[in-house]
Amino acid sequence: MTADPTPEALRQLDLRYRLAGQTADAYHGAGFSVVLQDVIIGRPLADLVDRLAATPLYVVTLTPSAEAIARREAGRAKVAYRAEAASIDALAKAVDDEQPPIGMRLDSSYLTAEETADAIMRVAPAEALVRPRVSGPPAGGVERRLGVELVGGGVRLRPLTPADAWTHLAGEDEAMRAGLEFPRASTVADVMAAIRRWQDSWATDGPVRNFGIRRDHDDRLVGNVEVKLLEPGRVNLSYVVFPAWRRSGVATTAARLALAHAHDALGARHATIKVLPWNHASLAVARRLGAREATPAPTAEDDERYIVFDLDLPLA
Repeated sequence: MTADPTPEALRQLDLRYRLAGQTADAYHGAGFSVVLQDVIIGRPLADLVDRLAATPLYVVTLTPSAEAIARREAGRAKVAYRAEAASIDALAKAVDDEQPPIGMRLDSSYLTAEETADAIMRVAPAEALVRPRVSGPPAGGVERRLGVELVGGGVRLRPLTPADAWTHLAGEDEAMRAGLEFPRASTVADVMAAIRRWQDSWATDGPVRNFGIRRDHDDRLVGNVEVKLLEPGRVNLSYVVFPAWRRSGVATTAARLALAHAHDALGARHATIKVLPWNHASLAVARRLGAREATPAPTAEDDERYIVFDLDLPLA
């Protein structure tokens, strides 16, 4: 792979990863314990993890220093890093900057191959587990195993996966960032960490139910909606829609689906919605849902920035 790959080179690389994943699943299905080893950096790692059906699934990224890689390369009879390819320094930097926080990292700079294997076997069960063992035939795709898909009004909701991180990040704008506790531009690692927290809550029956919002006809990700159990019978509703799809009714439809799930699955009878005063589109969503401004005004410092709405469930 050259430092500036062509679209065809990237297509062939994706094919390589797809076939590797299919082969790993086939061997696992035949009763083998499988080790899939390759150089996989950035989004392709998240894509591969999402495609693999085998469980349990462990992911380990080896992170030797550029100096250690160069030292090992000099001692090999073959040439792994050719002049026309990305440099060792560039690859090491890419792992540092672009590798999603999936599984565990292991600095193997000063470890032999045997020591590296021993370290993985010792630490991986606790730190590298990405997907626990699933009994019965795998359902195919981590979002299927998380178990929920809601459809209605031209919108499809299901839990986000690591492969969604780049699309989600691309949809972020100043309006989305302003609603965060510490407003700033997110990174892929930030979005990955958030998705992992949301997946953990789904997997452990935790209080947060976060869904990616997708257009039903092409499955395109256009935002996310979340219900969070605050106390028995009450959830907080939050929603974000990427700029190109705002004021199209997507947020209202997604919110209705998520609130129906909160009522049926979490026993919610009331919902709280907090909206920044200048966010007129979000205010309109809350009012279309039938929410009323809460009284008396909230006293918590965190709520002083927001208009707070209250909503009875189930919706009419």
